[in-house]
Amino acid sequence: MAFEIWHLNFTSLKGLVSNEMVYGMSKVQEHKEVCVDYAMGKNSRSSFPKGQAWRAFYTLQLVHSDICGPMQTPSIGKNFYFLTFIDDYSRMCWIYFLKTKDEAFTYFKEFKNNVKNIVAII
Repeated sequence: MAFEIWHLNFTSLKGLVSNEMVYGMSKVQEHKEVCVDYAMGKNSRSSFPKGQAWRAFYTLQLVHSDICGPMQTPSIGKNFYFLTFIDDYSRMCWIYFLKTKDEAFTYFKEFKNNVKNIVAII
């Protein structure tokens, strides 16, 4: 289970104590240094340059793939991973559910054989 860490600023913490909104809290001493975790969470990444990404010109010219897992809770079929294939041109997506990560190559071969039929139709 993931937990988020929230930091309340020192002025607000002092206000909670002085307005008697919190009991049993020790006196708050203000620190000048910045919390590293908080600063990292506030960092933002600059956007990708526009117009410089290469895009596919036809179906299945470029396929993006990713594997996700292991999940903490298995699916109804007792799968802990899923594998995606996304066609860059059409944005069509194929998803395969895996019990173990080492099944990925088997599903890649299955995907490859299935899309051969699609290319033959197009």
